[in-house]
Amino acid sequence: MASNTDLRVRISADLADIKQGLGLLRGELAKVKTQAAQSAPDMTGWSRGLAGIRQQVLDVAAAYVSWRAVSGIVRGVFDSFDKMDRIDEMRQMVALSSEELSKFAYAAQFSGVELEALGKGFGFFQRNLAKNSELLKALGVDAPSLSGKLRQLMDVFAALPDGPEKASLAAELFGSKLGGNLIPLLNEGSQKFDELSEAAVRTGNVFSDEATAGAAQFNDNLDTMKATMVGVFNVAAQQLAPAMSVYAGTANEA
Repeated sequence: MASNTDLRVRISADLADIKQGLGLLRGELAKVKTQAAQSAPDMTGWSRGLAGIRQQVLDVAAAYVSWRAVSGIVRGVFDSFDKMDRIDEMRQMVALSSEELSKFAYAAQFSGVELEALGKGFGFFQRNLAKNSELLKALGVDAPSLSGKLRQLMDVFAALPDGPEKASLAAELFGSKLGGNLIPLLNEGSQKFDELSEAAVRTGNVFSDEATAGAAQFNDNLDTMKATMVGVFNVAAQQLAPAMSVYAGTANEA
C-alpha cells in the first residue's frame, strides 16, 4: 500500500504535468489568435468604403429631388403662361377683362367646368344678347356690363330646380353643346362666386390684361422659335435627300 508521502509526490507530479499542458495550450491559442488577426480583412477600410458609397447615394438622391423640384417649378411657370395665354384669347372675344375672366376661371375649376367651355359659352352668350334680350329682361337680368349680367344669371340658375327647364335655359343662353356644361358654375349663385373671386385674388390667381398679353406674346415667340428650328431641319433634309437616296440605292445593290 502506498504511503501518504508517495501519494503526495505523485499528485504533485500530475499537477505539474497539467500546468505544463495548460501552458502549451495557452501558447497555441495565442498563435491561433495572432494568425486570425493577420488573415482577417481590414474592416476599417470596408467601413470607410461603405460610408463613402452611402454618401454618394445620398448625394445622388438629393440631386434628383432638387432636379424634380426645379423642373416642377419650371413646368408650373409654363402652365401659368399657357393659362394666361388662353385667358387673353378669351378677353379678345368677349367684353370681359382678364381680371374678370380670371375670377370666372378660378370659380369654374371648383365646378368641374373647363376653361375652353367657359370661353366658348360666354362667347355664345355675348353674340346672342340682342336675340335673347326679351328673355333676359323677363329673368330680371338687366345689368349694363357682361360681367354683371352673368352674375345675375347665376342667381337665376341657383333659384331654379335642376331639371329640363334649367337645361333648356342654359342651352338657349350659352349654346346647345356647352350650356349644360356651365350649369354647375351657374348654380353657385353670385354670393358664392364673389367668395371664390376674393379667394382668387388672395391666392394670386387673378391676372391683369398686361400680364395675359405678355404671356400671349411669350408663347407666340416660342412658337416662332419652334417654327424656325423646324425650317432649319427641313432645309437640311432637302439638301441631304439626294445624297441619302444614292447611298440607300448603293446599299441595296450591295
